[in-house]
Amino acid sequence: MSPETSCGLADIAEHDQIRRMAGEVWEAFGRLDVAVNNVGDVAREQMSWRDLTEESVDHVLAVDIKGTLLCTHEFGGGGYNMIGA
Repeated sequence: MSPETSCGLADIAEHDQIRRMAGEVWEAFGRLDVAVNNVGDVAREQMSWRDLTEESVDHVLAVDIKGTLLCTHEFGGGGYNMIGA
């Protein structure tokens, strides 16, 4: 028996894309064995911290914090190993 793997692609700042990705995993495999939360984003513009816009901060928080939490929620239910990077 050979293991099957998949890599889901989604903009994790968008909850509907996370739901779609989770649905594809559940439909294809019926379970999740390992989830790797390896997320990191920076401000879109290269600028000093003093010049950082609220929009840039919102984007970073949406990806780095909210997206990770929503992925964990959508794939929740236990029974899998989570790797937080």
